Amino acid sequence: MLAGCSFGTDTVTSPSKNGVSVNVHGVNYTAEPFLYAIMDPQDPTNEAGGEHIEPFAAGGIMCCFKLPRQWSPGMKVEIRSTHWLPKDAASQLPEVKKVYTVDVPPYPNGKAGELWALRTAEGGIDLVSSDLQPDHPQWPGKVKGWPVPSSAYQRERWELYRKLAEGRV
Repeated sequence: MLAGCSFGTDTVTSPSKNGVSVNVHGVNYTAEPFLYAIMDPQDPTNEAGGEHIEPFAAGGIMCCFKLPRQWSPGMKVEIRSTHWLPKDAASQLPEVKKVYTVDVPPYPNGKAGELWALRTAEGGIDLVSSDLQPDHPQWPGKVKGWPVPSSAYQRERWELYRKLAEGRV
């Protein structure tokens, strides 16, 4: 694991003896799709994610990412994200691939929870460790609730459906 994610070299020789596997989820709070993967750069076999998430949507359950049983300050993971630029950004490349190095947040109740990779409304990436979902009252993330499509996005989708239906008439 990363230096901050050390499993304790004085008593443990294998992460699998003292680590815990957690599921990974992705949630997109933007109007643009994205693809993500959570990685441990010091252990290329410790990777999860890799799903495409539509605008204002959530992905499925991806398995499994290994975390230390005990949280400690300074633990970090990499989130590799590919997201598409807005349609009006024609002069730029059609997609942006970024690597975000993010802190693993403290485990709620001292227990490693599922990892949630969140693409925030501002386009940044956040990470939450929780066995609760974003709409639960005790969800520890900054953003509460599931994504809600903007009115502009909904109007755009309705117009697309209308045009498709009109073409079939």
